[in-house]
Amino acid sequence: MRIGWLVWTVLLLGGCSNLDSVSQVSDPQSVWARQLAWLKGLQQWRASGRVAVRSASDGESASLLWRQGPAAYSLRLHGPFGQGAVLIEGKPDSVTLRRADGKVSHAANAQELLRRELGWSLPVSVLRYWILGRPASGFRIDEFRLNAAGLLGRLSQAGWQVRYLGYREVDQGVLPAKIELRRADVRVRVVLSQWQIPG
Repeated sequence: MRIGWLVWTVLLLGGCSNLDSVSQVSDPQSVWARQLAWLKGLQQWRASGRVAVRSASDGESASLLWRQGPAAYSLRLHGPFGQGAVLIEGKPDSVTLRRADGKVSHAANAQELLRRELGWSLPVSVLRYWILGRPASGFRIDEFRLNAAGLLGRLSQAGWQVRYLGYREVDQGVLPAKIELRRADVRVRVVLSQWQIPG
């Protein structure tokens, strides 16, 4: 497990050289106001990349494909625990997890389901906002810092510390390329290699 995490960390760090650079701006607050307005309008999107989760005793990684809609989402993780794909489908009142072997599990929320079925600590309900580079709605913000480009650089919310380590340009704007989340002894790294935003 430890060797796999080491290899994965090297791969994630190696990907940084491919991230598009974001230039410094003279008025970060104005840039952020425009960015946040745009992000709040994104009701549908698709992101793919990789995620690595590490705790004090273990570490796992997987490729991910996230499809977000106005009221529902699907999150496909391929590779955790050496398994085939795991599909998580979420609606406002329920979440379903489908394993490659056909086993289906249900829960009220994705965090509970992932912890119970995979042992992962992944804050899916707020991650849908953080993955876009914005604070989650309905949660107190304990820390908030913009970077020199007027984009979210650091956030503390819902008991997690979130750092944005890279952004990339997409057709309609700028979205995160690398994110790190920490809470107690859990660290999550997400590298997003592709974004698709409906035109």
